Amino acid sequence: MKNLSILVIFVVLPISLFAQQDRSNLKEVFKNEELTISLIEKGTWVVETSDRTSMYILEGKKRAMLIDTGTKCEGLDDIVRKITDKPLDVVITHNHPDHAGNIQYFDEVHMHPADSLIELRLPYYGKFNWLKDGDTFDLGGRTIVAYHLPGHTPGSIVLVDRSIHAAFTGDTFGSGLVWMQLRPHIAMTVYHESCVRMEKIMKEQNLTKLYVGHYPHVNRTLDMQYMVGMKDLAKQLSEGNTAGAKDEPNRYGLACERPMIASNEVTSIVFDPDNINDNKEVLILLAHPNMDASKANAAMIEAIKDFPFLRIINIYEAPFEVATYKDAIREAKHIVFQFPFYWASAPHLLKKWCDELFGALLENPGVKGKTLTIATTTGSEYEAYRSGGRNMFTIDELLRPYQALANHTGMKWQTPFALYGTSLPDAEQRINEGASAYRGKIYKLIH
Repeated sequence: MKNLSILVIFVVLPISLFAQQDRSNLKEVFKNEELTISLIEKGTWVVETSDRTSMYILEGKKRAMLIDTGTKCEGLDDIVRKITDKPLDVVITHNHPDHAGNIQYFDEVHMHPADSLIELRLPYYGKFNWLKDGDTFDLGGRTIVAYHLPGHTPGSIVLVDRSIHAAFTGDTFGSGLVWMQLRPHIAMTVYHESCVRMEKIMKEQNLTKLYVGHYPHVNRTLDMQYMVGMKDLAKQLSEGNTAGAKDEPNRYGLACERPMIASNEVTSIVFDPDNINDNKEVLILLAHPNMDASKANAAMIEAIKDFPFLRIINIYEAPFEVATYKDAIREAKHIVFQFPFYWASAPHLLKKWCDELFGALLENPGVKGKTLTIATTTGSEYEAYRSGGRNMFTIDELLRPYQALANHTGMKWQTPFALYGTSLPDAEQRINEGASAYRGKIYKLIH
């Protein structure tokens, strides 16, 4: 994973675009050289750092919540305790250093696992509690709901508090502007879907306020008009309409080579013109007849299952018909055949799948240009699969029929992945190390 070389990712527009700024509703309760804490409404505080990032503290009758941890905030845990002494849930809206920069002060944090694709700026030795879409936090008379809305990052979340008709959005929809040119890259079509869903959430739950991730740049909440403007601009870009877009001169460590910025009357989006809708979805076609008894393949699946843009279908469990796979093949950029090595080949159903189903999928939806990777496990040691070794042939040589399949269909053949020695005395160590290596392999496909 790439190292984050930047400290703050500003996702904002110049202040001049928000002429109607009013800080009269803020009541300052704490201040030091690095941050200011102000009561913004009952039981709700905004924490504004000297480098213009924002955190929020929410307090219910039983518990409290810290949303994000900012950047330069020494002793953040002790500072939060000046505001509330209730048991605390720390929730990260996304894993960029200006929002997760001080998690080291807390034993546990909540975050969506998709953002594990982004490397932390500093090591964290505490516990990650992985969030799922729809998870709730009961603070006592105040329930906070987490929604997964990818775009700015793979794991961006929004936290909804119906008791005050508000959502805490981090950088999901920016603070007047959103960055979509970063790595890992999210397709604009996906971001547009997130915008559509957020608009629906706001309407259905009567939300009127969006508390953003860089409050000092706007000094107010954003609203439905802003959300609709963001949705419309995302749709325009997702359809390839970049009319009026300009070069974006700012360059940062996670950005694409030549970002551009598009604007409408309400908001702006910085995007990658070469990858507006680049799809990085990985389809794992698992061919294992007994996953309940599996150790190696089960460990490999466990290692990757939290990745975004990943679909796993076990052909032994799914309906054996073209309709099962049509959408999955269409949406995937990378296809992986994963199976245990049986008698120098794959389990029989994968051959039957290739014979009877794959042919019907070649043209509709088509596989040309997609990558094909084989991931396999074998009980024998690596040395057995060498020229002159006990099994005579290398794994690569034994997998040549799949390479021929890729060549014939216009797919891009990738170096196979093999986990060796699953039947040896040190199998547990080999499986653990192999699962970790497999995670790295799939990560590179997504990234």
